[in-house]
Amino acid sequence: MIVKQRTLKLSSGTLFGIGGGAFGLLTVALMINSSFSEKTVPGCEMRYANAGIFALKRSSGELLDAASLQSRLYGDDWGLLENVSIDRNQAAGNRPSMTVRFQPGGTFDAKRRTAESGVGFTWRPRQLNEARSACVSYSVWLPESFEFGDGGVLPGLFGQALPAGNEENFSVRMRWLKNGKFGVQPTTSSSDRPRYDTVDKDWLILERGKWIAVEQEVRLNDPGSANGHLRIWVDGKLRMDRRQMQFRESDETRFEGVTVDVHYADSAMHWQAAPNATEVRISPLIIRWK
Repeated sequence: MIVKQRTLKLSSGTLFGIGGGAFGLLTVALMINSSFSEKTVPGCEMRYANAGIFALKRSSGELLDAASLQSRLYGDDWGLLENVSIDRNQAAGNRPSMTVRFQPGGTFDAKRRTAESGVGFTWRPRQLNEARSACVSYSVWLPESFEFGDGGVLPGLFGQALPAGNEENFSVRMRWLKNGKFGVQPTTSSSDRPRYDTVDKDWLILERGKWIAVEQEVRLNDPGSANGHLRIWVDGKLRMDRRQMQFRESDETRFEGVTVDVHYADSAMHWQAAPNATEVRISPLIIRWK
């Protein structure tokens, strides 16, 4: 599993088209090393030559369905068939997107890999394993009636130690928080407890009824050093720029891909039922590395 606090262990799977840390210091870094840069830093598209896309349609232009998507993930999913569709929606600008549905009540069954709300799977491009820096970008759309509840999770980068079976790992999930604040939750296998923080010193609120562009960049630290880097852009504007991050202890811990968890969750990232019947839409994910 990606993080010890999770109850569901995910296996390897890929779907992409190629277009081209001492861990205890992590929480301290989040608390005392919050440097929000006022200077202009270009997004990843301008600085990364290698890129891949998580395709939601075939080369013919025909949109995938949930079953076709699942067949390419090698069992690396939960809630996909029950709660996901690939479509275009006029209210969301008619863009091809993955619609994730939420329902009030219900349960999450880790053994059967089922849930009555949300979805979870991993995208693991092999080319990412040797990267020192990586970036994932996508857009998210929330309906006007969306209730934020106690919060939830959105996609983000993750890594783990090689060979498989070593428990050292990290993830950097994006989050929506109470009252619509936008957050991020870096977590490692030795974190004492999960901790999230807002991505903006002015408490950026996720606007409903429009597409919001999200870009997350992670530069791994050297083992034994707190010299990692985390940047987050929202709608093209740099909202978080934090250095002295420590994602890993060992050089064997590498990037694995993107954890695509989209569901209501508590502060420990445990699945929760939605406050009402609703949905979110996620555009095709793009990953870049170097």
